[in-house]
Amino acid sequence: MKTISLVISVLFLATGCAEKKYFTEVVSDKVITISMREAYNEKYLTLNIPVGFSLNLNHSEIKDVRLYWVLNNKQLADVEDYVVMNAENDRIIYAIEDKEYPNYPKSIYLLNRRNKISKEDALALIKKYNPTATLESIKSRKDTIKLVSYALYRKDNPEFLKEMRRLPDSLIFSIGFSGGKGELFKAKINW
Repeated sequence: MKTISLVISVLFLATGCAEKKYFTEVVSDKVITISMREAYNEKYLTLNIPVGFSLNLNHSEIKDVRLYWVLNNKQLADVEDYVVMNAENDRIIYAIEDKEYPNYPKSIYLLNRRNKISKEDALALIKKYNPTATLESIKSRKDTIKLVSYALYRKDNPEFLKEMRRLPDSLIFSIGFSGGKGELFKAKINW
């Protein structure tokens, strides 16, 4: 009987002390697209790659959430450099810090708005994944060419993964808890 009590106590302590995972990177089936970006009097094509995350934020003790994307040791500016999308309805989340329990999304994906792509590379991707589309169909920043799911793109392009993993890239959540306690949770983006 003592052995059973000891085993149960150890299991309880081990599971009770485990760090909670508030977010996990996922390889999504969201579609990679090509679009036009206009910034600072410059127009360029962007390859929009959806980096997905499953979230576990809907806990009553969580009072505030902020999200930061760090690329090559530089914090990107949300909305200008990247957007946060609700993965359930594909809508932009302009400020995740405006959400609160129990309304945090269950999953999100990030799109880097400064992921420039040359016209030649864009044409090669269109030829491979959507041969009926043309670059001429992109006339404004609202126009988009759909290519392929992120999961399939990863499988088809291992050199892409190698290149994306070359630079340190991470997602940071700053989470405020009841009682005024706050913590940073950081994870490398594995692409």
